[in-house]
Amino acid sequence: MTLNFKNYVLPLFTVFWLFLLFFIGNSFLSYYFFLSFLIITFFFWKDLDFSLFSSIKKYSFAWIILLFFSGISFIWTKNIPYSIDYYIYFLFSFYVFHFFFLVKKSFFNFELFFKLLSFAGLILIIFSSLFTYFSDFGKKLPQMSLLYSSSGHTHLAVLSLFVIPMLFFYFLKNKDKKYLFLMGIYGLFGFLSMGRIISIIIVLQHLVIFLLYKKKKYLLGSIKKYFYSYYGFFLLSLVFMVLSWTIIFNQCSFENNSLESIKACRHESGVSRVEYWKNSKKVFEENPLKGVGLGNYPFFSKKYIENRSAFSSHPHNYFLKMFIELGVFGGLLFSFIFLGLLLEGFKKSSLKNTFLGISLLGVFTNSFLDYDWNFEGVFMLTLIFMSSFLSEKKQGKDNRFLKRFFYLVFSICFSFFVFYSVVDALVFMGNEKLAFKIFPASKWHSILYVKNDQLDLNDKKYLYSLNKNNILTLQALSTSNIDKNLKENVLVQTNNLHPWGGFYLSMNYLNDSVFSLKEKEELINQMVSFLEYRKNEYGEVIKNEEIKLFIEKIFFIADEFYRTDDYQSAGELYVLTRKLDEWSLDYNKPAFLYKDLDQNSFIFFANFENIEAQYLGQYELHYKKFAKLSIDLNRYSSDHDPGLVKKVEEIIKYWNE
Repeated sequence: MTLNFKNYVLPLFTVFWLFLLFFIGNSFLSYYFFLSFLIITFFFWKDLDFSLFSSIKKYSFAWIILLFFSGISFIWTKNIPYSIDYYIYFLFSFYVFHFFFLVKKSFFNFELFFKLLSFAGLILIIFSSLFTYFSDFGKKLPQMSLLYSSSGHTHLAVLSLFVIPMLFFYFLKNKDKKYLFLMGIYGLFGFLSMGRIISIIIVLQHLVIFLLYKKKKYLLGSIKKYFYSYYGFFLLSLVFMVLSWTIIFNQCSFENNSLESIKACRHESGVSRVEYWKNSKKVFEENPLKGVGLGNYPFFSKKYIENRSAFSSHPHNYFLKMFIELGVFGGLLFSFIFLGLLLEGFKKSSLKNTFLGISLLGVFTNSFLDYDWNFEGVFMLTLIFMSSFLSEKKQGKDNRFLKRFFYLVFSICFSFFVFYSVVDALVFMGNEKLAFKIFPASKWHSILYVKNDQLDLNDKKYLYSLNKNNILTLQALSTSNIDKNLKENVLVQTNNLHPWGGFYLSMNYLNDSVFSLKEKEELINQMVSFLEYRKNEYGEVIKNEEIKLFIEKIFFIADEFYRTDDYQSAGELYVLTRKLDEWSLDYNKPAFLYKDLDQNSFIFFANFENIEAQYLGQYELHYKKFAKLSIDLNRYSSDHDPGLVKKVEEIIKYWNE
């Protein structure tokens, strides 16, 4: 088919748009990318065939019901800003899928689109390799970026699941061996990404393709030798992968491994996804009928974790995520729509659909075991592939309701993205106060609002009410200019949502002047009780450096009690430190070393007279050592005090006895 210039516009734009979503997506920029898509596709409305709605109308109506139910869920959702963001994303997804389903093939040639996508994917692979294997590049990206290997593998590898089967299809169709070469690149990239599940799916895709060849005898003549040569290369790559991973996992048992040198060596690698699903089950049971609200899973999964290494902000199953966030009804609707559309595609009998089906089966399998659909570019690409998978469309009568709803979704999304652009421009220009008044429930601006001095205390209290289930906003609130009462509420709420988050927030509050010494003493007692509970119940300990920091804070506060002659409170704090050393990761080494000797530390030791040596636990020798050093330091200081020196010497003698 001869293509004129207009036939190139939509495939070119779509690939460029996806490239940006892969590269920069899942950020505040996403709304601008979505707005650009709406603007470009608006000019293709006259090329949409709305009669095609008849072939999938039951799924389109189910999608509308899902959107309606999601809208009602705003009544009980736990976090309005995140629910708004996800709801708009749901609406936009509806538009994207139906646009590509309805647009005429002459304006969106899938083969041209796929060739461009394969080329763009190679560019992304180059960037991903730079970000992954040269960490200085990768550190410039968000930690869970699609391109950067921050969690043991590069999530961009999911692109291989899309393209490998289709590259083989075009190899069959065009009898061109360069498609096999590209297959090899994408397959090798999938293996080198250290994505365990993706690598297994790639192997299964190749196995299915090979069995299809053996059964159908698609290959004839000279291209057979290219086929067998490719599979020889693939098997060698597979053997190389297995050997490399075996060596790497064996090295993981040694102390000197690191994420930079061995990507697969991460603490989570030994944690089964069953642990994530166990946590998810508890979140689901909190509200099985209505769910916790769109986009709210990350805020509620933290409070049920039995081990911090098993924590994930996603259940590693997108369908399970929908059940948790929208309850049984919403989860069933989502499953009916996407699994139903997948099954509908398999009813279409063509060679192209066979290989599209292999691609989508791999992607759907991955969505049950990982969270790659959470990346906007991956989910949008899935929708585009699904629209082509259903390409043998049956024409019928125009459905006016679906047509009008399609336009309505476009209007809502367009209006919201323009509205967001105005708010974002105000924030960019430094007028956060006006931006907050216009749109206080912005997911992307909430932390900027919290930290901004333009907002008064009432504004921040309102922000707290909107975001009180958002750990990130709570953490930002705790350090902003707010009153003591709100800080206490933030701590209580943080403890409810994420006990470990509450522990670290309490650590920060120990330095906060708005809390009295007695309140800080109570905080310390609660923190020690929490550590003891986590150790006894789950065997959890914290890093040696964190224990050291905590003990230093305790001693600082104990010193303050000594200054006020409250020896009893100080003594009780020292008793608590006896437990802490054995709760660190390296419990054979004392966590606390009193490094910074000065006049205050000398006074600190001078006030030890009411402390029995047994209170000092494993730190006894260190206290004696540093008490002696403090004497030497004082003797050579301008503030030399013979009386205090004598007092410290008597304390050391008392300890020795």
